[in-house]
Amino acid sequence: MRRTITAPVLAAGALSVACTTTIAGNPGPADGVSGSTTVQTSAGSTATDGRNSDSGQGACGRSSKPEQCTQWTRTTPATGQQLLTTVKNNPATAAQMLCSALTGQQLDTHLGPGHYRYIEAGTGCAMWSADDQLAIRVGVNARYPLSEYLTRFRNDPRLASSVSELTIAGAPAMRTGVPRESDGKGADTEDLVVAVGAPDKPGVMQVQVLLRQPRGKPDSTPVDRTRLDMRDTAVGDLLTTLFPSR
Repeated sequence: MRRTITAPVLAAGALSVACTTTIAGNPGPADGVSGSTTVQTSAGSTATDGRNSDSGQGACGRSSKPEQCTQWTRTTPATGQQLLTTVKNNPATAAQMLCSALTGQQLDTHLGPGHYRYIEAGTGCAMWSADDQLAIRVGVNARYPLSEYLTRFRNDPRLASSVSELTIAGAPAMRTGVPRESDGKGADTEDLVVAVGAPDKPGVMQVQVLLRQPRGKPDSTPVDRTRLDMRDTAVGDLLTTLFPSR
């Protein structure tokens, strides 16, 4: 049984993986057809007819929690402090911006053709490979600095051993995880809190890179962790788009 541990005080907006022994849900595209129609809305956004305009595949229909899923609408991202303000004042709009931060070509590189994306629980973005096994999930927390995360995790005996510090794309970052989340079996994850400025200034980007076994397979199923090698590049692309002046 696999769990992602988060500190209670800092859990708002955090990305987590459900505890499961098999992956449920539709193994293929749902409600997706190629050539979906798009209509122009307000400046900087494009609404779709319920499908991902990059891949033409269903989004919420493939979510494991469709009741907490919102279709992705391409929205020009705010950047830097403006994005942090948007996160505080309009998290739903900010989530659409996060889902629009990577281009289709970038996701083709990171996840492969046929990827799809949607908004999770109104605050975060989930981007998945066509085979539903590889994901980049991203959120932004505008309230806490990286130093606060590190302090609270380090001071909690339950969490301290799962924390490590690293640098990704030139940005200070914290990784949380236990050995079974990187053992090459079942659902392997990289859970990251990345500073979007100075480590002691409010504002972090939360990124989870997730690799899981095929749907219906047990947790003991081996997975190819080399698929997670895109982690640093993907984080760098997100930082370049969302926080270019950090």
